Amino acid sequence: MVIWNDQNEKTGKDILEANEKKECRTGIILPMVVTAGTITRRAVEPTWMTASNAYIDRIGSELKAMVEAPPGYHFVGADVDSQELWIAAVLGDAYFSGEHGATALGWMTLQGKKSDGSDMHSRTASTAGISRDHAKVINYGRIYGAGLRFIQRLLRQFNPKLSEEETQQRATQLFATTKGQKGWYLNKMGQNLALELNYPISGEALDRKEINKLLRQARYNNIEASFYDVVAGPAVWVGGSESHMFNCLEAIARSEEPRTPVLGARVTRALEAKYVDDQYMTSRVNWVVQSSAVDYLHIMLVSMRWLFQEYKIRGRFCISIHDERLIWHVNGGGAMGVTGDGSSQRSLGTAPWGPADQGVAGSLA
Repeated sequence: MVIWNDQNEKTGKDILEANEKKECRTGIILPMVVTAGTITRRAVEPTWMTASNAYIDRIGSELKAMVEAPPGYHFVGADVDSQELWIAAVLGDAYFSGEHGATALGWMTLQGKKSDGSDMHSRTASTAGISRDHAKVINYGRIYGAGLRFIQRLLRQFNPKLSEEETQQRATQLFATTKGQKGWYLNKMGQNLALELNYPISGEALDRKEINKLLRQARYNNIEASFYDVVAGPAVWVGGSESHMFNCLEAIARSEEPRTPVLGARVTRALEAKYVDDQYMTSRVNWVVQSSAVDYLHIMLVSMRWLFQEYKIRGRFCISIHDERLIWHVNGGGAMGVTGDGSSQRSLGTAPWGPADQGVAGSLA
């Protein structure tokens, strides 16, 4: 929806001058935004908040380029580099020791460089024998809960020459290196059994091979115990560069009332563990990361609003597209508004920050 102002409407001096010189009208596009349109609380809008078409010969490719800020104003875009990856790494670090960069994933996120092949995508590409761009797809898919079969399917898609055996081998190696292997903590019975048999334990999770070794030693000493008699709780991930991150995400997803770690936003009750048990784990893990990214957006909006007010910056939030925030501002006084040249160019925005008497199409300094 577009709102055009009346030429006699009281607006800022700079926009009035633009109207006179260019014979254009002042207006603003109001996107039909659903502020929490997904389960992760991301905003949804069918035109402006979707990605532009990557193919320049297709309709939609030039859509956002048609939008211009009025004279004296500029659109300023801020893109968060690898936002979900960074958030996942921070959660893993917090789960492990509370120090950013304490895990292998956290360190690669902080210090990894594309130039020397030490960043996460380059390391994955080297392990799986694929290109860095393909590794990026696999990395994000894995963070969002994709399983071994999905990774195998992607590897075959990226390199059709791979045999079934080679694909399985590369995917298994990649999972063992990154996500790790499943492990279990011993419960009280398991710990007592290990002490009785002088079986060395360090308090860390044991993989199935080690637990089976403990059970064989118990049977040798005429002690009957099954696997589930000695383990506590669900499996955890051990031995991988991202194991602590996945343990953190799954622990949040399995909690009684899953909430985002920062702002405490709660998942829909329909996906709480008491209703779905261990089902839909991929969607629940995905929710932790994506909804935390929305927390970051909300924190950023509040921080920018304070910054604008504190330093008297003439600006306002315009629109957020996934992990990109667009803000337009002007140095000095003047009205906040949008100007279109004829009917072909308009500015995109929401109602301004400020007193309630500021209109949608513009406001006086």
